[in-house]
Amino acid sequence: MPSSLFLPLDRFQPSEILAQYSEWVYFTLILVFFVSVAGITLRKHFDKPYVKPLIISVGLMLTVGVFRFKQQVVEVFEGWGILGTILLVVMAATIPVPATYS
Repeated sequence: MPSSLFLPLDRFQPSEILAQYSEWVYFTLILVFFVSVAGITLRKHFDKPYVKPLIISVGLMLTVGVFRFKQQVVEVFEGWGILGTILLVVMAATIPVPATYS
């Protein structure tokens, strides 16, 4: 009975979607990350109406920069193993730190 409830969802295969649009999925995830980090950081320092376009533009610039050199970033983190993973976590954790201590 429960399998018949999900029968209409059988035609959607997430693995096929990820295989076909992997670049767009990666770009969107990076964009969401950088827009949220820019939002956390810039809202602490600016209280003007231009903050939202500033957050979007900074997030977009950072995303395009990282996406352009995606292969080198992947090689560094995959080649360094656990040290690369720790470095990635430290980088992600230190980005919003200046906004919290100001």
